[in-house]
Amino acid sequence: MDDFRSEFFDTIQDLCDIAEGAAQFDQAVWKAEYLTRSGHWYNYYGIVRGGKAASIGHDYDCRTGISHDADAHTFVFTLLDFATNDAIASYCGGRYAATDIMEEVETSGLRSSEVLRIGVEVRERLACGRAVMTVTDFAFVGLLQDIREGLKPRCLSSREQVSPKWCRGRRFIGSAPQFVGNG
Repeated sequence: MDDFRSEFFDTIQDLCDIAEGAAQFDQAVWKAEYLTRSGHWYNYYGIVRGGKAASIGHDYDCRTGISHDADAHTFVFTLLDFATNDAIASYCGGRYAATDIMEEVETSGLRSSEVLRIGVEVRERLACGRAVMTVTDFAFVGLLQDIREGLKPRCLSSREQVSPKWCRGRRFIGSAPQFVGNG
């Protein structure tokens, strides 16, 4: 099985760069969902616009049903707990909510997994005036132990797979602005 640990750390670094560099982007919107094997479901949301950043976080305990606010300023430390998994895989299935991804992973036989889904959309304008949108939509699956290639479920991707949905840093460049001249 391919280990996507470096992609996980790169994606977390991208989130930190967005949170710290609010003046660099026209707009950035991000979301992180983290389902832990201990039964916590963390949800963090953030937006950067006009040089200002705002974020919010929630922690829902799936076992007790109790929800409370989570400190959105320290979200990265919570997300870094995901790195304690023995193996980090990349999800490539057709489900989009973290809870649905967890259900698919567990019904495929990988019990006691964790799911971290990160979505980021950054809009900026190049010096030439073109609009650029950069999209990251990645779901990581944390495993207690590395699994043999023969046991790998189809919902986990390999390095050779390219997905129209799941990506990191995919760029979409708009057309050049049209200038209307006088005369």
